[in-house]
Amino acid sequence: METAPKKTASKWSKVLKVLLNVLLVAVLLIFTAYLVLSKQELPQIWHYMRKANPWWLLGGVVLLTVFVCCESVILYYLFRKLRVPAKFRRCIAYSYVGFFFSAITPSASGGQPVQLVWMKRDGLDFGVSSLVLLVVTLAYKLALVVLSLVLFIFNAGFVLDNLGFMLYVFLLGLVLNLAFCAFLVVVIFRPNPARKIAKGGLNLLCKFRLVRNREQWDAKVEDVIERYSRGADLLLGRKELLWEVFGITVFQRLCFFAITFMVYEAFGLSGTSFFQIIALQVVLSLALDILPFPGGIGANEGGFLVMYTQVFGASLVVPGMLLSRGINYYLLVIIGAIITVVSYLLGQRRIGKQRKRDEERC
Repeated sequence: METAPKKTASKWSKVLKVLLNVLLVAVLLIFTAYLVLSKQELPQIWHYMRKANPWWLLGGVVLLTVFVCCESVILYYLFRKLRVPAKFRRCIAYSYVGFFFSAITPSASGGQPVQLVWMKRDGLDFGVSSLVLLVVTLAYKLALVVLSLVLFIFNAGFVLDNLGFMLYVFLLGLVLNLAFCAFLVVVIFRPNPARKIAKGGLNLLCKFRLVRNREQWDAKVEDVIERYSRGADLLLGRKELLWEVFGITVFQRLCFFAITFMVYEAFGLSGTSFFQIIALQVVLSLALDILPFPGGIGANEGGFLVMYTQVFGASLVVPGMLLSRGINYYLLVIIGAIITVVSYLLGQRRIGKQRKRDEERC
């Protein structure tokens, strides 16, 4: 059992990691702003942004909210089907927490581990929670691949005209995402690989003496894998459930990609269809999905300027990029940070009250 000083040190270590990630985001943001805006006429950019129709921008904010809540619906739906009593309002918190930590960590690596911590704190089964998040990740990645292929095929000429050198990055992203989806399918529906990965991780922790009581941890891992396996078997027996999750995820992704179309309409532009703009955004997202930068800062902005110049025009592409990224990334980070802090404080208060009730019973 951990002593109080060790727990305090571990807590401060986690806080330090979050602060370092926030600092990295801030540095990347400043560097990106310098590269994008240093040769621009800032008063002119501000003039164009002020002229944007606020109702279309509000529509973009609504789409962002629907995007986040779609994941909450999927989490709640899967937990209920796997007989885990999750509350919907907490699923909304899990989603915002996940998107916030994904946005500030390299390769979006921090989102799901923190979601697991939040779920464990709320008493949800660790094995089932792991399975649910893996299914969500698989659906998320697979929806991106399917949408990019379909929209690219039906808008190939338009996309290729605007893609430029990003074509090679797109093809690499497509191959890597397909490989990752195949890996997730094996891990989710074949418990033995999942067991080997968990055992390998435990061996590594023991090697560096980060874990003691090996036998106790072996038993815990086996228990988690057993519950994980039962959940995977249940999902395999309900394939229609997986198709429903995939359908919701496709809708979720379309909501996110449609934010750029809302910005396009806010400037009163015409000549490019809804699906053409979505096609460019999907291809851009897939191409940059492999990069290790938090939130794709720098790469996303640069990719937007490369691919959307002909769509928005030279004078509006920078204002368009600022508004689009302002809604689909920076606003999400701000809202996610607020909900993460509030959720953490409410959770700590809930745990404190539970401990007090337990002490009174004793």
